[in-house]
Amino acid sequence: MSENSNTNTNNNNQELGALWKKESKNGGQKYLAGHIVVEDDMGVEKKVKVVVFANREKKNERYPDFRILKAKEFSGSSTEAPKKEVAQEIDEDVL
Repeated sequence: MSENSNTNTNNNNQELGALWKKESKNGGQKYLAGHIVVEDDMGVEKKVKVVVFANREKKNERYPDFRILKAKEFSGSSTEAPKKEVAQEIDEDVL
């Protein structure tokens, strides 16, 4: 991920990936889609596509606010998020 290095010298965090705000075409549901970079057992970096949904099942503070799911591979050119029951509209103030 060195091609996208952050040049801010005050930031010592290593970038793991990137996310973009998206909205589904059929329901107006908001979510995040992007990728993270992970190393396999051989130390080779590979991108894993992910989607992030707000957690509709949050009942108390111990439940996560968001769920991260591995994105399904689609044969078409459209990258539509998979439908999950944990998904709900993401609050714009949070993002």
